[in-house]
Amino acid sequence: MRFLHAADIHLDSPLAGLSARAGARAEELAGATRRAFTRMVDLALDQAVDLVLIAGDLYDRDWRDFTTGLVFVEGMARLDRADIRVALIKGNHDAENLMTRSLPLPNNVYVFDSRKAETWVLEDLGVAVHGRSFPSRAVTENWADQYPAAVPGLLNIGLLHTALDGIPGHAPYAPCTIADLVGRGYD
Repeated sequence: MRFLHAADIHLDSPLAGLSARAGARAEELAGATRRAFTRMVDLALDQAVDLVLIAGDLYDRDWRDFTTGLVFVEGMARLDRADIRVALIKGNHDAENLMTRSLPLPNNVYVFDSRKAETWVLEDLGVAVHGRSFPSRAVTENWADQYPAAVPGLLNIGLLHTALDGIPGHAPYAPCTIADLVGRGYD
């Protein structure tokens, strides 16, 4: 069984801080996240993974134009044609918004709810994926202890977009500790 995990893709981010310092390479940086996303999909197909796990911040914020969403949908459709499923949680940068709610996704993509942590069981793989999407950018409570119990007899995977116990100078989101995560009993 093979999984591919990704987070913080920030698809079509303007990378403003980097672009300002890149000089002549600024135009090359502009498409970097889209190229990285396409390469991630290519890798999943080349390696014939069973499941892709995307742990938040697929997008940087609301899109400047709808093609950002179309790029994602096309990537997911390529995975769908190869029978590769995708587990997706939304993080602090791509929390619930009008554009992501209205985006039609192929049937292979499971987007976790933002109201409570839930479990997606893939019986044929013997896997239980536990996750929760952000309802907004500002999640300041510890969600780790609210995740469902591990499902006996299955490989349990937890998806949580978190800053753990924080980084100096960075806003905390879904703060928790390594011990909180290990305490769930997931694999």
